[in-house]
Amino acid sequence: MANPPVCQIPGGTRICADVHMVNSGRTPAIGVHIHRYATFGAPFSADVEAVIKAMKVPPYTSPAGDMLGAVGDKWGTAATDVLDEPTAKDILDGKTSLYVYGVVQYFDIFKY
Repeated sequence: MANPPVCQIPGGTRICADVHMVNSGRTPAIGVHIHRYATFGAPFSADVEAVIKAMKVPPYTSPAGDMLGAVGDKWGTAATDVLDEPTAKDILDGKTSLYVYGVVQYFDIFKY
């Protein structure tokens, strides 16, 4: 969870989770695009699975973006859609599961 986990983003209250990405290996990641999202629901819910499967991965055709070195790391935050107060409380109390998902797009120095 983010600190604090309740985020006041324009449009309303959301629950936020911090995401840590690490690049390791022999080559840097070039043109890094990180897409991260959060949703919530009952464990193993078909509704949650449908939301995650419906994620639209943007086309990625050229290395435009950040660079992560061979031992680089980066932090970002994933936020839910706007929540009502009882739902936010249920997530924070562990009564409703929070799911963080996304995709990392990049090229290596060999353009792959």
